Amino acid sequence: MNSLEMTVRETGSLFTVDARALHEWLGVRKDFSTWFLNQVDRMDMVDGIHYEVVFPLKGENSGGRPAKDFTIVITVIKGE
Repeated sequence: MNSLEMTVRETGSLFTVDARALHEWLGVRKDFSTWFLNQVDRMDMVDGIHYEVVFPLKGENSGGRPAKDFTIVITVIKGE
């Protein structure tokens, strides 16, 4: 098991993790966006319920198209 630490955030009554950190922790070989979209489809995840789109704060973008990040509700990860 990978020793990378993931930060768990509490949002209201839900606990979430950063999807990119989870992708790295799992050691997935597919690029992040392909992997994430496959997981959304495979698990019938719904934006705003099972995951949330997170945009970088103004000034954190390194140029080009703005990056989209995602947080995933922990119960989805556990398969509950």
